[in-house]
Amino acid sequence: GLMITFCIGNLMLKTKRGKLKRDVHAPVWSVLLGMALVSLGLLSTITKEPSVVRVFGIYYTCSLLITAVMFSRKQVLKMIYRMVLGMGISEKFSNCCRSTTESFLSSLEEEASLLNARPLIFLTKGCASHVMNKAIIYISENEDTQYIKFVHFLNPEKQDLPPKIESAVRFLDRVYPKFKIDLVIVEGEFSPANVRFLSQLLDIPRNRMFMACPSKELRQTVASLGGVRVITH
Repeated sequence: GLMITFCIGNLMLKTKRGKLKRDVHAPVWSVLLGMALVSLGLLSTITKEPSVVRVFGIYYTCSLLITAVMFSRKQVLKMIYRMVLGMGISEKFSNCCRSTTESFLSSLEEEASLLNARPLIFLTKGCASHVMNKAIIYISENEDTQYIKFVHFLNPEKQDLPPKIESAVRFLDRVYPKFKIDLVIVEGEFSPANVRFLSQLLDIPRNRMFMACPSKELRQTVASLGGVRVITH
């Protein structure tokens, strides 16, 4: 099952991220052939040992539940908060239960606030406001934060600051009042070393950094950036 998923992911990358620079190129026919052979192997295993399906189902369900909770932490916290409030424990029981419930609710609120305040970084090449807008929409739908830092690497010797980047970020900050949106200008070329330095400087792990799909002109591969995620075309 895992190998089939790899094949599907490879085909999706070819379709959705065709411009990505790659060190290894696998022809479509070889990916399809590999997926077919793995599928035959999986079917023969299921035919010989039908109990494998039950084990896989249990493993897959547990993994899916854990992953869903991790990706929906804010929604889970809100659900627990509303359930506790709906039970009315603070009104029905003694002062001890009331104090414990209020403390628990406060801890839920604090955890939700921490999630919202954890910044994400979007590495922007220029002042394309439509790309920045796509990034904000993606983050609002898939991430737990309400704090976004747009980062632009600028080499003063080779280029000037994009003329409209500051106004674009200010405009998006007004359009999305629930989000805190900042602009960070970093002197230096866009490179794996500088991305790593930025991560250490701002104390933001690289897997919480995003970028648009780079063109083939980019000298580095996305893998060399150490976990930076591609989220827009």
